[in-house]
Amino acid sequence: METTDTTVSNSDSLRRAAIDRSVKGPVLFLFANAALWLLASTIMGLIASVKLVKPGFLDYDWLWFLNYGRLQPAHLTALVYGWAIQSGLGASIWILARRSGLALERGAGSMVTAGVFWNIGVTLGVLGILFGGSTSLTWLEFPAFVWPLFLVAFLIIAGRMVLHYNAVQRENWFFLSSWYILAGLFCFPWIFATVNLLLNHYAPASPLGAIGLVSTPGM
Repeated sequence: METTDTTVSNSDSLRRAAIDRSVKGPVLFLFANAALWLLASTIMGLIASVKLVKPGFLDYDWLWFLNYGRLQPAHLTALVYGWAIQSGLGASIWILARRSGLALERGAGSMVTAGVFWNIGVTLGVLGILFGGSTSLTWLEFPAFVWPLFLVAFLIIAGRMVLHYNAVQRENWFFLSSWYILAGLFCFPWIFATVNLLLNHYAPASPLGAIGLVSTPGM
């Protein structure tokens, strides 16, 4: 009996190790870049906080882009899209793989590629804000051309994980943590795309005019 229990334990350990190896690439890539963006956002946030009380800090002609009005939204963009979402995706990949009980056979390379494009999007977003391309929309300050890059990269990662989890036997599906993650993988791109389309492409010229408080000429 003890030999059987030891064999089962060793088998489970080997299976978990195989799962961890299969997702090692995308998880470590996302975590490493998230840590770098956390460092960058912390530095930008620290400079912005100092400039809030000492506006003359780093007030040089060649650092014209480091004013509080640009540093603060750049700091938030790097924090949310560079660190928070990337680290969340890395944790989601690992948890779903572990909960599925199956090693990731295909898709690790495509998720790393999607991670590269996600980081390109964060870089373009932060630089766009610093150099005057902010949309002035809270949490969506990055230039409007960046959000499709975020959306496509997220959909690739989410799609690969949903397809992988879909391969699990039906009787092993119910894990509450997995369903929360799957719900997030569906809800985020839906909400993100809807908000960006409405605010960046279909927003009325005047919010007051949209609700009838301001009449347009000739009406």
